[in-house]
Amino acid sequence: MALAACTPSFESASTCATSASWAIATEPPEAFVDLDKKTVQAVHVRVLVADPAARAQLEASASLCFPTDDRLCGDQRLDLQPQHGEVGEVAFDVQPSGQLAALVVGALQDDKLKGLGGIRVQLSGRWPTPIRTGR
Repeated sequence: MALAACTPSFESASTCATSASWAIATEPPEAFVDLDKKTVQAVHVRVLVADPAARAQLEASASLCFPTDDRLCGDQRLDLQPQHGEVGEVAFDVQPSGQLAALVVGALQDDKLKGLGGIRVQLSGRWPTPIRTGR
């Protein structure tokens, strides 16, 4: 589980002016990767989202990529299907695919420790975006 705050300066939760992810959990916590077969286990990702705006619904999008210092995904990324959810929690299902396997293999090759301690990939998200109605 990972925690985040409203801003890099970790302002108080009572002064949040924008949405923020507060926790991310995956099931399973560590996905099995078979490098010989280039397969990756499916993962269910849940993101706890806090939003000061009073909305019941939101749209969230996310990408997987190599870990970066600025925590943003560049060109080498796997965009996940945008999800609709309720304020509080949004979930993404990361399904096995050739593109996901290639990303994991690339992350291993990019890793200075060559997988010691696991192969790290980064989830970079954009949430929430208000869902527009026809009004």
